[in-house]
Amino acid sequence: MPIPKVKTGPTAGQERSRNNYGVWRRKRSDTGSIREKNDYSSSENSNTLQNIVAIVTTVGMAVGGIVKFIRRLKK
Repeated sequence: MPIPKVKTGPTAGQERSRNNYGVWRRKRSDTGSIREKNDYSSSENSNTLQNIVAIVTTVGMAVGGIVKFIRRLKK
């Protein structure tokens, strides 16, 4: 079996080496470890979005009320 070559990165074209267990080394130093992922579906983020929507709605209603009040004053 031929020795695999590294395809990309700073060691591209060189032969891949083996670790202490005789398995070919991976490119990433953290291969095999559990990596933390971003969770955009958390309740914190959805609560923030709900708060933003509530604020925008409230401001819109307030501006509409002020415009209506000013129009009544002009009559």
